Amino acid sequence: MKTIGEVLKGRRERLGMTLTELEQLTGLKRYLLVHIENNEFNLIPNPNYSEGFIRKYASVVNIEPNQLIQAHQDEIPSNQQQLDKVITDFSNGNEITYKSKSKEPLQLLVIMGLVILITIVLWILLVLIF
Repeated sequence: MKTIGEVLKGRRERLGMTLTELEQLTGLKRYLLVHIENNEFNLIPNPNYSEGFIRKYASVVNIEPNQLIQAHQDEIPSNQQQLDKVITDFSNGNEITYKSKSKEPLQLLVIMGLVILITIVLWILLVLIF
């Protein structure tokens, strides 16, 4: 799965837009744009503004920002245990890595449901035929 920064940078590059042009269109400083493209939201001076920066960048490159903002919120540690781990890692000088929530359980549930549904349909067809 691509990161928010990769999605935005990819769209900018497909549009043939340079960082200088993007800087002029968004009004955001170049270093902020680079941090966003590298998915380094922890290096933005005030991370509370990240959603606004994502929204502004996305609107300039014609991407619906709500899905990107949701992905950004999924990357932020959501419970106290995750937050404590991030704080401990930061205190020990370790690099902080944010991971998005795993969607594997949902995917597995959908696949299992489809298999069960197909099995039931086939069983009903066999009972009706014979």
